[in-house]
Amino acid sequence: MAPYVIPLLLSAVIMGVLAWYSLSLNSVPGVRSFRVSILITSVWSLSYAVELMVPGQVAKLIASNVAFMAIAALPVAWLSMV
Repeated sequence: MAPYVIPLLLSAVIMGVLAWYSLSLNSVPGVRSFRVSILITSVWSLSYAVELMVPGQVAKLIASNVAFMAIAALPVAWLSMV
C-alpha cells in the first residue's frame, strides 16, 4: 500500500464517523445537507484510494467513475446547505 493512500482511507473513516455522529443531531438545522455532503466526500475519498490501490485497469476505471460521480454531486450538496 502506498503511503499516500493512508490519508485518503483515514479521511474516509473520519467522515464516516462524523456522518454517524450527525445522526444524533436531527434537530439542528442543515444537518441533513451536512450529512449528505460528508457522505459524498467519504465516497470520493474511498473510491480514489481504491483507484490508487487496485492493479487492474477495469477496477481503476470503475473506481474513477465512482469518484467522478461523487465529485459531480458534491456541489449540489454544498448548495443545499446554504
